[in-house]
Amino acid sequence: LKRIHLVTDEYWYASHWSNDSKQLLMWRRVSALESYPAVFDFSTNKLTMLPTATKDPAFYTNLLFSPDGREVYMTTDAFSEFHELVAFNRETGKYTRLTADIPWDVDETTIDRKSGSIAFTVNQEGTSRLFVREHGGTRRELPLPAQCIVSDARFSVDGKKLGFTLHSPTAPRDVFSVDLKSGELTRWTHSVTGGLNPNSFVEPTLVSYPSFDGRKISAFLYRPPQAGPKNPVPTIIMIHGGPASQYRPVFSSRIQYYVGQLGCAVICPNVRGSSGYGKTFLALDNGMKREDSVRDIGALLDWIVSQKDLDAKRVAVTGRSYGGYMVLASLVHYSDRLRAGIEAAGIANFASFLEHTESYRQNRRRVEYGDERTEEMRAFFDRIAPSRNAAKIQTPLLVVHGVNDPRVPFSEAQKIVNRLISLDRDVWGIYVGNEGHIFRKRSNTDYIRVVEVMFLQRHLALRNVQ
Repeated sequence: LKRIHLVTDEYWYASHWSNDSKQLLMWRRVSALESYPAVFDFSTNKLTMLPTATKDPAFYTNLLFSPDGREVYMTTDAFSEFHELVAFNRETGKYTRLTADIPWDVDETTIDRKSGSIAFTVNQEGTSRLFVREHGGTRRELPLPAQCIVSDARFSVDGKKLGFTLHSPTAPRDVFSVDLKSGELTRWTHSVTGGLNPNSFVEPTLVSYPSFDGRKISAFLYRPPQAGPKNPVPTIIMIHGGPASQYRPVFSSRIQYYVGQLGCAVICPNVRGSSGYGKTFLALDNGMKREDSVRDIGALLDWIVSQKDLDAKRVAVTGRSYGGYMVLASLVHYSDRLRAGIEAAGIANFASFLEHTESYRQNRRRVEYGDERTEEMRAFFDRIAPSRNAAKIQTPLLVVHGVNDPRVPFSEAQKIVNRLISLDRDVWGIYVGNEGHIFRKRSNTDYIRVVEVMFLQRHLALRNVQ
C-alpha cells in the first residue's frame, strides 16, 4: 500500500491502471467546467500532466489506458458543447474525436483490457443509450429497455458479455448483462420493493416548457392515473441539488408514494445550470446569473397553469442542498403561487455558507457561486439571500437539517427558521442531531417522511392519505 502525496486543497481522482500496474491515470477537478488529465508513474513517483486538447479550459474525465498503453481514452467537452469520447495518442500528442456525431454527453466508459473494445453510455435527455466501439473503430448500439439508466458497466473476462447495473423509474437497480454477439439481455437480480406492487408504479413523461428568455427547460412529469380536466391534481415540484447535477428518472419510493398514495403529480425540472444539456447551459446560472434558475421555476408555474389536469392553486416545492436554496428562493419570489415548501440542508445565504462550509470545499464552490470575499459578490449574495428576504415568504415551510452537516452548515437552517419565527410565519423545523449532509439512519428518514406527509396533507388539502 503506497500513499501518493500530490497538492493540498485540490480535488484529484484516480481513474484507471495500466495493464502492467505501473501507471495510474488521474484527473484534477477545478469546477464542473474545468479539469485536467494526468498520469502517475510508480516507477519514478512522478506525476505528469497530459496536454489538453485546446487552450481553453475544458472538462476531462473517464480516463482509460488502451491495452498497450500507447493511447488514453477519455471524455471531454473540449471540442463541442457535449462530452465526447476521444483518444489521446501519447506518442504524437494528438487527440482524435470518436463520437463527434452524437449530440449528447458520453456518460460512463469501460474498456476490455485484452481487445481494447470500449463500452460507453450516452445520456440522452436523462436516459441511457449503450454502445460498444470495437478496437478497429466499428461502433454499434446495444438494446436496452425504454427509459432506463445504465451504470457500472464491465466486460466479462472473455470479452463476450457486458455486465452493468440498470435502474428505471418503476424498478430499483438490478444487475443485467448483454451478450455482445446476439444482443440478448439477461437479468441476474430482482430487487425488492418493500411489498409494494410494481404494477402500480407510474412512469414519467418527458416534457419541456419555455422560460423567461425563450429557452426550453426539460422536466420529467409523473401523473397519477386519476388526473384529468375534471379532476386536476395537486403538483409537487422536486428540484435537484448540485447545482451541476441532473434529475434522471431512477426509481424513487418517495415519488411513487406521492403519486400513488397522495394522488399528487410530481414534476422534476432540470433548470439552467443542470448538467447533461451542454456546457453553455451548465454555466447559465453561474455567479451573478444565480436567480435566472429561480426564474425557470416561475416559468414552470406558468406552464402548470396551462395544464388542465394539474391544479395550479395547490402547488408545493421541495429540494435538498442546493435544491433547498431553490426552494427558499422560490418562496421568496413566488409565495403567492405556492402552497407549501419543503427544504432539506438548504442554503439560506451564499456568503455565510461559503464562509463556514468545510475548507476543502470553499474554492471549488466559489467557482460556481462566486467569491464572497469580493465586495461586488458579497453585495449580490446579501441582496438575493433568502434569510435577508424572509419577510417575502408567506408560504408554510418545513426545514430539515442535520446538525453535523459539513457541507451546508447547520447554522443555515437556524438562520432561516429563526427569522421566520420572528415574523410569525408558519414554519416547521426538524433538526437531526446524529446526521450530516446525507441522512443514513432508517429511523430518521422514516420519521421525516411521516412529517412531510402530514405537512403536505395539511397545506395541499390532500384526502385519503394512506
